[in-house]
Amino acid sequence: MKNSSGQDAEIIWTLKDMDSLYKSPFFLSNSKKVKFKLKKDSPYNEANMSFGTGVWTKEALDSITERLDSLEIRSSSGTITMGSDEMNKYLKERRKGLGKRKIALVIPKDGSDTTL
Repeated sequence: MKNSSGQDAEIIWTLKDMDSLYKSPFFLSNSKKVKFKLKKDSPYNEANMSFGTGVWTKEALDSITERLDSLEIRSSSGTITMGSDEMNKYLKERRKGLGKRKIALVIPKDGSDTTL
């Protein structure tokens, strides 16, 4: 996750209640929400997460997103909120690298052609 907007931003992942067994790799605390505050300046404008070695197959993404309720991206441009199905499609479209090993969420500068 990277903030290139030039302003502070936040990315909030919300877990579904069904994840009471704590199988989601997003279960980092006792909170149902995991919030990343991305500052405008490097190195505080990035948050990297790793889910181990491997590739982002459709099945792997399905397994992750079925345990997530929403993804919310807040920036100076506004707020984007996605439910589980929309988030799944969004993440699948952003797989890249050899074997589709990485997914980058980049918050662009205002007026940029890059879409979230």
